[in-house]
Amino acid sequence: MRFVLTFVLSFLIFGCSASPAGRDQAITDVPQSPKNEKSTELEGPVSNTLECENTVGVVGFADISFDATTVLRFYDKPEAPTAPAQTLGFYRDEALKMDSFKAEGKRTYSLLRPEVHKLDYYLFDLAVKRRNTGWLEIQVDDETKETLWLQESKTVKFQDWLQKLKSSFAVGRRTKDSNPLRMQPDSKSEEVSFLGNDCFAVVEMRGDWIQVNIQNHCTDAPKQSVSGWLRWRDDNGCLLVEIFPFA
Repeated sequence: MRFVLTFVLSFLIFGCSASPAGRDQAITDVPQSPKNEKSTELEGPVSNTLECENTVGVVGFADISFDATTVLRFYDKPEAPTAPAQTLGFYRDEALKMDSFKAEGKRTYSLLRPEVHKLDYYLFDLAVKRRNTGWLEIQVDDETKETLWLQESKTVKFQDWLQKLKSSFAVGRRTKDSNPLRMQPDSKSEEVSFLGNDCFAVVEMRGDWIQVNIQNHCTDAPKQSVSGWLRWRDDNGCLLVEIFPFA
């Protein structure tokens, strides 16, 4: 799982010059990619040419609002026991002139390291596997798929996929040829004529499809009005878009 790395990719490919969390809920079953829309053109080329960023099993993200006094406590189980399994303490790194954090605990986890996140842009989020009445099951290790639990709060807010996509600066396709912009959320729908750079704002989601509008602030080209539907993941759950959180 490399969602955190995906979100902090550079926005240079666009040539650009420059949401509240849901209420507490019961344990949420992991959504699977719907199978009623079989799009053969999205299979094969995507999986053969790009590494699969697998969305299966991820219901959303824990978006962390932090400053130099923030402390995050991760637990083995929800309904916190007395001692956390891992603690992250944020602090001001005067040498780098930015906030950072130090992890303390018996184990180290690949996704709980400063270099994985874009801390200079105050971006720190982690994939969520489940929600359970105010608790988030977080994937903390990319290799072993280990999880820990983090309690929702003013600092830790849950974002589902639609909220994450809508709150980003822009969204673009990983491969244009195999994922054309269409009039309707249907692989047989008429394609929308569009030759510009991908720089989309997300409006709506229907299953594996998202409705998008062009963001004209991403380019110096003449203003245009473009709207349509894209697949955001394929039938295997592989991510078909790149999410750019900042310009």
